[in-house]
Amino acid sequence: MAFLKLCNKDPLLSVLKDHFDASLARVPKASLKPLLVLGLKDGKLNTLGQVSDLFIEKPNSLPDIISESINKDLSGKRSGSMDIDFGLKILEGFFKGFNLPSAGMSTAFSKAKNISYSFDGIRSQYFESLKLGALLGGQELDVSNLSLKPFISNKQNRLFVIVRTYQSKSFNIHFDKAFDAGLHADMSGLGELLSMDDSSVSISKKEEGGILFSGSKYKTFAFQLVELELEDDGLYIKQILADNDHKVLRENGQLPRAVISDEFVMFDLDPINEPAI
Repeated sequence: MAFLKLCNKDPLLSVLKDHFDASLARVPKASLKPLLVLGLKDGKLNTLGQVSDLFIEKPNSLPDIISESINKDLSGKRSGSMDIDFGLKILEGFFKGFNLPSAGMSTAFSKAKNISYSFDGIRSQYFESLKLGALLGGQELDVSNLSLKPFISNKQNRLFVIVRTYQSKSFNIHFDKAFDAGLHADMSGLGELLSMDDSSVSISKKEEGGILFSGSKYKTFAFQLVELELEDDGLYIKQILADNDHKVLRENGQLPRAVISDEFVMFDLDPINEPAI
């Protein structure tokens, strides 16, 4: 499976997984939105298209997407401190998601020993989950769609719908105190070193320490899923039971949230028929 494994005691991941029932994207993307269909096939997590593309006829309407601010528990929550080499692997994904070149990153931060990251100003986008059941029950599945056949014929392949996303316009990098103390107040030199040429992203030194990369667009860095089950005669929300090989993190009286992996990982989402970012 295409993913980057993280420490199972990471505080940021613990909040996302245990409290918010969310999975983490290695590359934050604006295209990861509620009602997007994901498929797990041959160990790869692919973005397949909108939920409306599952049906022979397009639905007359789709559930409204609702936005809300998320501050408690998540905004500003730092990841665990990690050594610089592993930390740079994570930051490569963040830089890619915010359209920043990472070529100079290793040089710029080479003297740091440890690094961590966080997100600020987080918002969540979601739709009322029960409306998904009504939508699926009123439509005829397009079983002739070649993209769906692998999920009908092979039960090892899994199909999901994103029901909620967690997004931010910015991310923070935090360093060990010795390295942070040496950062200059004027960040223009670091910007040049990183070859930053994207005017939509600004860089600044945080008063409490670390560096803030601030963009103009919300990017999804975590997402919440519901698993679907395809049969020749229809499409169902999968009944996930505690004694099978799929795990429910929590059932809140609405739809069972599905988890792709029991390990703490960041997923690479390979796009199909859509841009990478």
